[in-house]
Amino acid sequence: MLRNNKLISEDPELYRQAVSGFPDFVGSIFYDYDFLVLSAAILGLKVHPIVILDGSEPLGIANLVVKARPAIKSCTIPHHFQYYGPLIHGKPRECWEAIDSYLSDHFDLAVFSLVPETEGDFIDDRWLRRKRVTFRLEPAAFETLRDRCTDDVKNKLNKAARSGIEIEQVKEFPRAIYRATFARHKLKPPVDDSILHRWIENLDDRGLIKIFVAKVQGVPVAFRAQLRYGRFAYDWLAGSLPEYHPLGVNQFLMLHIGRDHFDRGVQLWDLCGGDVPAVADFKRSFGPTQVSHYEIERRFSFRGNLYRSLMKFRGRRNV
Repeated sequence: MLRNNKLISEDPELYRQAVSGFPDFVGSIFYDYDFLVLSAAILGLKVHPIVILDGSEPLGIANLVVKARPAIKSCTIPHHFQYYGPLIHGKPRECWEAIDSYLSDHFDLAVFSLVPETEGDFIDDRWLRRKRVTFRLEPAAFETLRDRCTDDVKNKLNKAARSGIEIEQVKEFPRAIYRATFARHKLKPPVDDSILHRWIENLDDRGLIKIFVAKVQGVPVAFRAQLRYGRFAYDWLAGSLPEYHPLGVNQFLMLHIGRDHFDRGVQLWDLCGGDVPAVADFKRSFGPTQVSHYEIERRFSFRGNLYRSLMKFRGRRNV
């Protein structure tokens, strides 16, 4: 379909080809077609990716997924997606005009989390913008990683070394630790642990995830799940038991994972998130580079406006 002299294609195979033809970018895994199909199926969403074409040349893509509802059609950030929405490599203003026109015809609401490198030449102020933060580490500099850590982290690492903490790579999702992490804050996990368990199993079958667990005297007390895709790694999920925090289990776990990424040739480690102050402080303590990117939204109808207001009232960002 033609939008402002740019063709919008909904052909999945063309999307797959367009993604494979684009240069590597930090959010690659969240745009991979197979990852998208797998994740959407687990989360109960419908895959709806598009390609923006100038003639036969792909200028941009969007990894859209849709939540099926009888009264509203929205494409909002899926749970545990760090990056979601248009990715543009050429003629950004023309592409955004085409995307905007397409979305207004098909959706009531769109909420995106753009990759830091995106060319964000938005059409106008119809798109609401909120700056978000993430952090990046280069495992290639692993040998100096400890030196870049704050004094508090160094102290925790020394304590962890004396405490005999062991790190293991496991297949099974540490569901009990995940549940306990939210329970101590009296929060409900955004995604049920049974769903995450199935998601992780499927990702593991495709070699896209590694789970690392810290053990104290043989008891699992902390975990971090890492997505891996090409030369990138993503600090995707984490949890820990607070009574073991003074031993430095989380810091020791991070350092071990950094070493593993380094040994396996990962060139960029996205720590995925920094919007929650406590999480940001923890990730910042390892001396990463802070990177900004945008969350943007637009409401295309009265229904979209009402639904977005309801999402915010319920404290929800994702579908």
